[in-house]
Amino acid sequence: MLTVPNASMNIRGAIGLTAAQKATLKALGLVESD
Repeated sequence: MLTVPNASMNIRGAIGLTAAQKATLKALGLVESD
C-alpha cells in the first residue's frame, strides 16, 4: 500500500500552482479547505 506523507495537508492559499497541479495534489490526498 502506498502511503502519502502529506495526505490531508491543506493547500489553500498556495500560490504558483496550476489547476492541473492542484487536481493532482488533491488526487494524492491533499485538501483545499478552511
